[in-house]
Amino acid sequence: MLAGLGEAAAAPLIGALGHPDDTLRLGAIDALTRFGDPVVDLLTQALNDERYLVRLGAAEVLGRAGWEPRTESETVWYLIAKEQWASVAGIGPGAVEPLIRTLNDPDSAVQVGAARALGMIGGPAVARLIYELRTEQDGTQRKAVEALKMIGEPAVIPLIDALQDRDWQIRLGAARALVGIGDPAVEPLVRALRAAPPAIRMGSAATLGKIGNPAAIEPLTDALLQDDWRLGRVVVRALGMMGEPAVRPLLRVLRDGNDASRKSAVAALVLIGEPACRLLPGVLTDEHFRVRAGAADALDRLEWSPATGEEAVVYLIAKERWGDLARAGPAAVEPLLAVLDDRDDSIRRRAAKVLGEIGDPRAVPALMNLLHDDYYSVRREAAAAIVAIGAPAMEPVVAALGDPDGDVRKRAADVLAEIGDARAIASLEGIFDDEDWYARKAAENAVERIRARTGNETGDL
Repeated sequence: MLAGLGEAAAAPLIGALGHPDDTLRLGAIDALTRFGDPVVDLLTQALNDERYLVRLGAAEVLGRAGWEPRTESETVWYLIAKEQWASVAGIGPGAVEPLIRTLNDPDSAVQVGAARALGMIGGPAVARLIYELRTEQDGTQRKAVEALKMIGEPAVIPLIDALQDRDWQIRLGAARALVGIGDPAVEPLVRALRAAPPAIRMGSAATLGKIGNPAAIEPLTDALLQDDWRLGRVVVRALGMMGEPAVRPLLRVLRDGNDASRKSAVAALVLIGEPACRLLPGVLTDEHFRVRAGAADALDRLEWSPATGEEAVVYLIAKERWGDLARAGPAAVEPLLAVLDDRDDSIRRRAAKVLGEIGDPRAVPALMNLLHDDYYSVRREAAAAIVAIGAPAMEPVVAALGDPDGDVRKRAADVLAEIGDARAIASLEGIFDDEDWYARKAAENAVERIRARTGNETGDL
């Protein structure tokens, strides 16, 4: 009946194409089909109606009427209305703008189809989609991000460049898209982290953290070793997101970094949390004092407590709390012996001093070895510790009078003089003809001091 009313009925019929009732909608399609050419322009306009059912109905009527698109734009909108997404993508750049508009369609299936078509178009769609990220409407940006994710690897480099855009919305959207692309973006992001301008480097670091691919851990730790506190703050958060796989690489920063880098590494370990708390107690015995100290600092901030007495001792060594170690007594001896060969001379010197204060004879052989140390202050402290241990140290000290190193022979004589045991006299007299003048004089002086103290003319060990 409506068809008989002429062209005036066309507009209501086109509106009826969007009716949820299938019977009414199909009736409108049939009626419009009978109108023929007079309503073609109206139907062509309806191809980009905001309601997908209207678009679909208009396309159906036009198809039945044998209509052919006159322009590329009409072709694009017709194919979008028919939801023939592969065919839309085949048109190429000319389809980008209509597809981006279609991302805002209220129907989620249509949104997904448009995003997929943009993904199939690839590169030509990227720049326009990145521009679309500027919108303050989260829904619109989210759809653009989804489309960029579907484009995938071809979108990565332009998205990385967008990380330095002046518009923060574009920077945020680009980062979200890169995170969504995931692993294919990691290698380009790593390259950008190493060589790009500062803004891109920071954006790349943050994005790598959110992607969470372990391949980014080493480059991120390298970045932490650089003298750039702004980048360092971002890298700390990124490594914190990486979790347990980042713990061991961060130890390299504790070892090799400057003060700022080491503080950043500790902060990252704290962000990692429980996995770091589980692994770091084993690091308290690391051969490098900076690694031990950094691990202890991180454990402090994680509110960790030693589970055993041995853990408590190695923690005190890592914190260099020498007074507490002396009070720990014999339980501290073995861990202290382990750091007598530390690469840091101050650690060796202080450990030797504490061992002397504890006075446990188990320390004597290792302290004797320290008499060969390159640093005078360490040799002096080792000798003082042996003296403090006293009589139990006599036998290895006397044996050191035969050491090939003249300085060791001299120091052994000095130690025996301090111990003051007459049993050492005969052995000391045995080096009165020592080729080393200092060793000879030390032996003579030692014998003189021992005799003066004990009144003994002779002695034998």
